Amino acid sequence: MIVAAARWVAVAQVLLAPLSAPAPMWLIAALFGYALVATALAAMPRLSKRPNDNKKDDLPEISSALIILLDVVATAAVGWFSGVSSLPLLIGLDAATLSDAAAIFFIGASAACLTFAIYFGHPTDAAGKPADMLLIVGYAVALPLIPFLAAAHGLLGRRRAEQQTRAIMRVLDAGSDLGTKVTLAEALTQLVIMLREFRESVPWSNLVIYITRTDEEAQDEVLVEEAVEGAYADFYRGSKLRFGEGVVGFAAAEQRPLIVADIQKDYRESSLPRPKAAHGCLVVPIVSERVSIGAVMLVAAKPGAFTFEQQRLVDRLVRLASVGIQNARLHSKTLELADTDSMTGLLTNRAYQERLETEFRKAQLTKQSLSLLILDVDFFKHVNDTYGHPQGDELLRQLGEVIRMHARKIDICCRYGGDEFVVLMPETIKAEAAMVAGRLRQAIENNEFTLETTTAKITVSIGVAGYPQDVSSKQQLVKSADSALYAAKQSGRNNVKLATRETLPVRM
Repeated sequence: MIVAAARWVAVAQVLLAPLSAPAPMWLIAALFGYALVATALAAMPRLSKRPNDNKKDDLPEISSALIILLDVVATAAVGWFSGVSSLPLLIGLDAATLSDAAAIFFIGASAACLTFAIYFGHPTDAAGKPADMLLIVGYAVALPLIPFLAAAHGLLGRRRAEQQTRAIMRVLDAGSDLGTKVTLAEALTQLVIMLREFRESVPWSNLVIYITRTDEEAQDEVLVEEAVEGAYADFYRGSKLRFGEGVVGFAAAEQRPLIVADIQKDYRESSLPRPKAAHGCLVVPIVSERVSIGAVMLVAAKPGAFTFEQQRLVDRLVRLASVGIQNARLHSKTLELADTDSMTGLLTNRAYQERLETEFRKAQLTKQSLSLLILDVDFFKHVNDTYGHPQGDELLRQLGEVIRMHARKIDICCRYGGDEFVVLMPETIKAEAAMVAGRLRQAIENNEFTLETTTAKITVSIGVAGYPQDVSSKQQLVKSADSALYAAKQSGRNNVKLATRETLPVRM
């Protein structure tokens, strides 16, 4: 009800302590009506509010505009018949609650109406001298503008505080959901969605999330890009960083957030490629149980784009997300161990069946080729009988290493069971698969397998089949490769056979 009280105070000033000539009685009566109408408009939100409604009592913008419009009319009338008054102060105070365009309109309209009314309706000052036009214009503009600027500054701080509170509430709301994601992809997708929503509070043009992975070639842990979004997504996609390398590696190694005013000028980025339009940067490490498991990098096109408050906000979200990300990593590690053959390190038969189903469907949808190799060790029973089963297991372990080493990176190597292995080859025609199979057979034949007290030499027979060259279904692909393997053994072993019309299974 502060709005209504301010109108009554202004009316009392015009009535009891006029700053210029006293207002006529009919104008005073009209001002009382104006104050009553303003009081009614201000009371409407409170009267229409339900008992259990927690909404604020702020006036709707339309009600504020109507009240200010009445202020302009009342101010112009008082200016015409009486002269200077305190009514323009009300216009400036309430205009601060409107949008920028509406505030400019009402303050401009008030100044124009007030200047016209005082100069032409009440052109003399209190001493009866002609009024100075410059002073009138200054009064008409400054009186509403000064309280407007003061109120706008206070409201801006309030809006920033409310915006920060809303952002923090979104962080807290997100925390429960982030911790429930099972897979790493789901957890990172949810984190990206939340950071996308936070653009109102933390503006960024590019987002990159790095996760700690083991680099088999370097035999060390590196930060690998796992999620990316923004204008330069293609630039960051697939990127890898060592701990301590660049601002991301530095933040992850130090386990503390980092704000960089301009990465173009930062010494830690001097040896790394970066988009030319990337400047402001905020990096928050993802830490779980005092171990860095990743990092979040936000990039802006403007230098010095990020503040300490924004860093704290992102840090809170990342701390909540770290629980879900770590759980997802552990879940993925558990599945990986379950899908990995403990002896050879290759995929198990169960995992092979799942990948075969996935890759075959993909090949059907994309109309790509898919090839399958089935390998079998020649006379493996003789190896067990000669060296014993423990040494036979050691030979299979080394054989798994040879297969993984000589297969391509896109190939899926599995232990089918016993001394049989399979290699699933996506986007590969049968002729290319046959070449890989030949190199693999030769590598195994030339390799010396180191056992406990001696070395052993073995050979393998390989059957090759391809989709869609040979078959039209997943089951036929497996049977065709198996039939080709049988043909390789029948023809003397230590060779590669391709599925042909003679080896293809009968199609039902």
